[in-house]
Amino acid sequence: MSGKALAAGDCLINTDKNPRLAPCGSQFSNKSTACEVGSRLPGHGVSGHFFNGFRHLMNVSNLPLSLGADQSIGLRHEVRDEDLITVREIVESTGFFYPGEVDVAVELVDERLHRGDASGYFFAFVEMDGRTVGYSCYGPIACTASSFDIFWIAIHSDAQRHGMGKWLMSVTEELIFARGGTRIYVETSGREHYLPTRSFYDRCGYQKVAELPEFYGLDDSKVIYLKTNHEPQGASRGLSSGVSTQSPAASALPLTEAISRVATGHPPDFDQLLPQFRRLCEVVARLRAPHGCPWDRQQTMKTIKPYTLEETYELLEAIDSDDNDAICEELGDVLLQVILDSQIAADENRFQLTEVVRGIADKMIGRHPHVFGDGNATTVDDVRRNWYAIKQQEKPARESQLEGIPLALPELARAARITARAAAVGYDFPDRRMLFDKLKEELSELAVELFGTSEIPQVSATVDAAVIRDEPISDASLKDKAESELGDVLFALANIGRRWGINPEEALRRSNAKFSRRFQAIEAAMKAEGRSMVDATLREMEDAYQAAKSREPGQNR
Repeated sequence: MSGKALAAGDCLINTDKNPRLAPCGSQFSNKSTACEVGSRLPGHGVSGHFFNGFRHLMNVSNLPLSLGADQSIGLRHEVRDEDLITVREIVESTGFFYPGEVDVAVELVDERLHRGDASGYFFAFVEMDGRTVGYSCYGPIACTASSFDIFWIAIHSDAQRHGMGKWLMSVTEELIFARGGTRIYVETSGREHYLPTRSFYDRCGYQKVAELPEFYGLDDSKVIYLKTNHEPQGASRGLSSGVSTQSPAASALPLTEAISRVATGHPPDFDQLLPQFRRLCEVVARLRAPHGCPWDRQQTMKTIKPYTLEETYELLEAIDSDDNDAICEELGDVLLQVILDSQIAADENRFQLTEVVRGIADKMIGRHPHVFGDGNATTVDDVRRNWYAIKQQEKPARESQLEGIPLALPELARAARITARAAAVGYDFPDRRMLFDKLKEELSELAVELFGTSEIPQVSATVDAAVIRDEPISDASLKDKAESELGDVLFALANIGRRWGINPEEALRRSNAKFSRRFQAIEAAMKAEGRSMVDATLREMEDAYQAAKSREPGQNR
């Protein structure tokens, strides 16, 4: 749930960057009951469809009881430019919100106007006798499948006597369920001051599912409520419904309950994160706009690939350096690639960033039933087996266990992935020590192609020997066979790494970095003596290499 969101009957006060919830329970009448929205209610995106003589379309008892017989009421879903002013007037009229909260309410409208469905915000405006007297704002929660949050419900002060608050709450719930939602989360503070708000949730049929201690500050917890749709999706509601795919295990345990079980792993402060994330998305969109940057406008997913790969490797280097500032910067560069690729996709009418975020969140929940559902996994091996089993269920069309392994992966990493897939169905050496016998076999076969015999020449590794120049393999057929055998050796080494939990790609990358670091130390030593590398002997360079190695922590060989 968004940290800056308004749950039903609450407002989030964050003008001093110290989030608080203020009750708006007095806006809602206890008299009205939940309404069953009929088929004539428009789905999202249908505009200008009003309901004069609303009592003829719904059960009379389902309407706010104080509504006059000669009054008309309507529901509008289209967001208009004038709603920027209307929403501000409605929210200010309640007298409950600080100026900062009023601005937040208007910002959600503005976001919807500019981004449409991609904003993730949907609205329902209540029209009474041609005047907008209230509204609700709701949207999907990115971190869990088929779940929604009611961000805001507000009724103009001079219409609260009609009991519109609870009625609009019911209508908003029906709209969410019609869009394929199965769960609705709302939240408030646990302090006594907000007891009216919590009581309102109770009257609306919400169940308390979690309380996060000191979430808003000392002795100020966040209380999270849930309402679940127990009807099958699309059952006799009559509203136009979106299609939502939910992992079977995801419904077994509310996400908030799963979060409340642990003391670590808290999500970021969304009050701070979301404005900055929005700012980054707007920057990228501006760069891609007609009057933006010519270079950015010319990019496609294919042309941007080299930069994505480059930024990924720069992040790995930063992680190896254990430099937090560098890691933070490089993570930002990688995030930029994700946002830019998604913006390009949106510009080409492929998909939106919202789909990217929702998709990966759904996948993580579905692949971890032992965390978000009722699955069992007590060891890493259990998790790995479950992961592959669930993945097979998600993509049953694959004819091979090896399908889906990216061809663009570095080959050592791909070799480890291939052997892991084979091992997942039992095709693996029963004892990992056997892999060294396999490695000897592959080395012997390579020796046959290189030396004409399986016996590997015993030549001591030393720099104190005569230099024998390399002779390339001139026979194309022999070279092809030697290359194949060398590949088998590397494949066996990758498999050894996998069985001992060592990433072969990472291991080779570290060795490359280690050699580069020590070789540069040789260059630095020669330069300090006023000599060039070509003037140094092999023994002098080796001595400088060993000296550099001896100065490294742990003297990692």
